Amino acid sequence: MTRYYLLFLFAVLLAGFGQIALKKAALKNNPSLIRQYVNANVMLGYILFLVSMGIASIAYRGMPLKVTPALDSMGFVIVPALSFLFLGEKITQTKVFGFFLIACGVLIFIL
Repeated sequence: MTRYYLLFLFAVLLAGFGQIALKKAALKNNPSLIRQYVNANVMLGYILFLVSMGIASIAYRGMPLKVTPALDSMGFVIVPALSFLFLGEKITQTKVFGFFLIACGVLIFIL
């Protein structure tokens, strides 16, 4: 059963990387409207979302569905952490406190 939990968290991580790829695409100035939506970062983001959805679907088979919303909320921690690492965004004390509350809520719910 733990394997499915880890698989689901991996899917959440992939979705986080997909969001970072889409954010990188949004930060670029593209010369045309088509290039805004058809570029490597946008395609990578959507591919990661698709793969994440497939992996999550496999993970759903081995875990209770009542747990998945709690684990999915870890995306609220993963995306800002990835934004900090790859985009140089600031993480404030308020965000750190929020991350702590989310992580505690997930642990309480799962245990």
